Parts: sequence; C-alpha cells; structure tokens
Amino acid sequence: MAIEVETITLTGGTAGLQARIRAQADALCALGPTLSEPELDTMVPSRLLSNDEVLVDEPVPLKELITGLAAVEIPAHTQQLLDLLPKSAPPEA
Repeated sequence: MAIEVETITLTGGTAGLQARIRAQADALCALGPTLSEPELDTMVPSRLLSNDEVLVDEPVPLKELITGLAAVEIPAHTQQLLDLLPKSAPPEA
C-alpha cells in the first residue's frame, strides 16, 4: 500500500503528512479514555472505502471505529512513512 504523490503534496510534503498522521494518532489516543462505555457502544453510520472498494456500509459501534483506526490504519500509515525514507547503503564488508 503506497502513498500517492498527490496525497503527499496535498498534505504539505512528507513533513506535513507525518504531522497529520501524528495529530490523528494523538486524537485517537486522547479520545478513547474520555468516553464512557455507553458512548463507545454508540452505533455510528459508517461507510469505509479502500481503493474505491466498499469495506463497510453499515452502522458500527464507535469503539470498533477507534480500535480499527488505532490497530490497523495508524500502523499502516506509519509503515508507509517509513517506506518513504531513503534506503541506507548496505554495510561495507
């Protein structure tokens, strides 16, 4: 899963993309502990897409959205950012 150049450009380059993903991760970490169980169990109308493919098109509990973002999306985007780093030269023998 590669990040498109257009996405990087729209977010202000690699530094802007890093800041955006960091801010989203911080927001997720701050949100979870502030909500009660009944709030986390609230059904939220959801339509989740990946590459124009509908993955979810039904209400899901808020806690599942938060958990999914924290467990899947943030790590995946972190890996995408790591993949943008220049490859280091192999160690010399």
